[in-house]
Amino acid sequence: MESGYTNTIFGDLYNKLFNKESDGNILVTPKYPDIEEVVGAIHDAGGIAVLAHPYLYDNIDSIPRLIECGI
Repeated sequence: MESGYTNTIFGDLYNKLFNKESDGNILVTPKYPDIEEVVGAIHDAGGIAVLAHPYLYDNIDSIPRLIECGI
């Protein structure tokens, strides 16, 4: 607002930048590394890969795959 681009927090500029349908949005879809790569890197570094709070993040269904990966 101090730079003069807008005079409101949730105005036209906000909608242009943060609306998924806007051509000018700055939203980025995060890219996550593959679980095998992450667990391998942890093991290569001498660490122990663990799964914390599976119920909190609702990833119970992923446990068999994670076990296969070495968690």
